Amino acid sequence: MEDYEIVKKKTIRHTRYVYSKDSKQKLKYYGLVPDEKTEIQANKITLSISELVELKLAMESLSDHELMIVHRNIIGNETLESISKQLNISIISVKRKKKAAITKLREFLK
Repeated sequence: MEDYEIVKKKTIRHTRYVYSKDSKQKLKYYGLVPDEKTEIQANKITLSISELVELKLAMESLSDHELMIVHRNIIGNETLESISKQLNISIISVKRKKKAAITKLREFLK
């Protein structure tokens, strides 16, 4: 938990700096001020560093099969059927493992 607290403090410090006048002036000086389109896209994805750390820890709590299934199905858009063929297990087992993994992630990220 000590590492988490350090990351949390760094995140808060970084967030304060990003929203300070000094950082905005530096962005303008170097020509890095985002246009409206980029700013709208950036607002859609708003995960802080601490949220990413929590997500990483949650993903590490999954077993190898659960992690592989979640990664391939949700991130890689593979079908459960193709995953079951690759892992040589039934599609029902894949569904159960995916459901168990999602339940674990929900509980961990509450």
